[in-house]
Amino acid sequence: MKSRIFILTGFSLFFFLLPPAAGAFLTSRQEIDSLNHYGRVMLSRQPYSLRKTASDRFVFLLEQSLREEGSFSRSYDSLKTVAVLTPSDHSFRIFNWEMNNEDGLPIYFARLQLADGSFHRLNDISSSQSRPEKAIYEREKWWGAHYYRIERMVFRKKVHYLLLGANFSDPAKRKKVIEVLTLGKQGSWKFGAPLFEQQKITLNRVLFEYRTDVSMSLRYEEDRKRIVFDHLSPPDASLKGQTQYYGPDLSYDAYYWKKGRWQLRENIDARNSK
Repeated sequence: MKSRIFILTGFSLFFFLLPPAAGAFLTSRQEIDSLNHYGRVMLSRQPYSLRKTASDRFVFLLEQSLREEGSFSRSYDSLKTVAVLTPSDHSFRIFNWEMNNEDGLPIYFARLQLADGSFHRLNDISSSQSRPEKAIYEREKWWGAHYYRIERMVFRKKVHYLLLGANFSDPAKRKKVIEVLTLGKQGSWKFGAPLFEQQKITLNRVLFEYRTDVSMSLRYEEDRKRIVFDHLSPPDASLKGQTQYYGPDLSYDAYYWKKGRWQLRENIDARNSK
């Protein structure tokens, strides 16, 4: 009886993971349908082992699709579980998604596809970094986040790409990030650049850490060329520096784009912000 139950369970898992047109030659529409199928399983409340299998299959199919000739010109807008961010000059795009681990905390994934059609895996190293604000990451190293905004910034023909994202993988506190991506020659790139000026300190990226039971606003306002965000502070002076207790205090700060740098201004008037 036990073996029969095991066999039935195995078959049910197999059919649960089976996407539309599995095993057949896939058209572009069928590729998207299959990716969406595995994405739904990946984000479901099924056991981790099942979600991990779906995640592995999702990654395999996505990379297989990106390897196809002409894939950069293909639209992936109908993918339901992936954020696809493309800057205004269409020089690259980022496929960005997440899945909860066995403890219910998100794991972050990303693939960077360049205009020449090549794609590259980004490996999240955020959990091992002690001073990410000062670091520059090259090739596949990446301070993992789920990005929700991308902007192309230019000063004297120098271009960088601004990225806003969130990382909630720490059970003690939430994090948001202002990141910079710069493209180099021969398909190279790097994350982080010394562009953020606050008082007498220059940072390569900006991180925000705050309590898990509150929300923090971090947005880009194109008309004013500024990044506006909640000012975070502790509820009591004795908790200064313990960012797991920080939260918005109803004031706002912003980084303004001036002469090729992001310059910090504190306590701004954000009432007319969009």
